[in-house]
Amino acid sequence: MLQDRSYKDVAVTHLPAGVKTLPQNPKLQQLINSLREVLAQRPNGISLTEARRSCPLLFDSELLKDHPSVRHLLLSLPRVVYVKGTSVQTRLLPASKNS
Repeated sequence: MLQDRSYKDVAVTHLPAGVKTLPQNPKLQQLINSLREVLAQRPNGISLTEARRSCPLLFDSELLKDHPSVRHLLLSLPRVVYVKGTSVQTRLLPASKNS
């Protein structure tokens, strides 16, 4: 059953190996909801700078602790946001637009 989840997931959460769903972080869920709301209003996407202004949780140290940057945090949410471009050219689009 460890094939379904990484050793880290099993060790950190102390959940049995057969459990596939990790407990959802409430702040992460707030960020996801906030991103979906902002991107629903702007279906053609927003810049990374606009996202940072609209979603203050992107600066939350708890959410960023496993990610080297905000961009990497966003890349970990492929069902929510599609990250296009690099550096100052980075745009965020709703995931469904490119799925």
